Amino acid sequence: MPLAPVSAPGDSDHVPCPTAQALADGTLIPLDLLRTGESGTVAEILGDAPAVHRLEELGLRIGAAVSVLREGPPALLALGSQRFCFRPDSGTMVLVALAPA
Repeated sequence: MPLAPVSAPGDSDHVPCPTAQALADGTLIPLDLLRTGESGTVAEILGDAPAVHRLEELGLRIGAAVSVLREGPPALLALGSQRFCFRPDSGTMVLVALAPA
């Protein structure tokens, strides 16, 4: 799912996409960019419904706290008491808000 472009300042014809704006501001980053030891909270999952549903079944859903045990790909993630490998794909993007350092 492509992200909508962020409008230029003063461009009243376009309303910025909140997700694109958060990415540009650095308040959200893709999960696969987190480094070993970093943590965050899942803020949004972009992709087709079956892929998003599968991630949610694994516990990777909005509001879930996740930390990177080993960066990848595949990355080894801690999600509660679970540990699993996460390999990003071009059709799905998991966005996280970084936990304070």
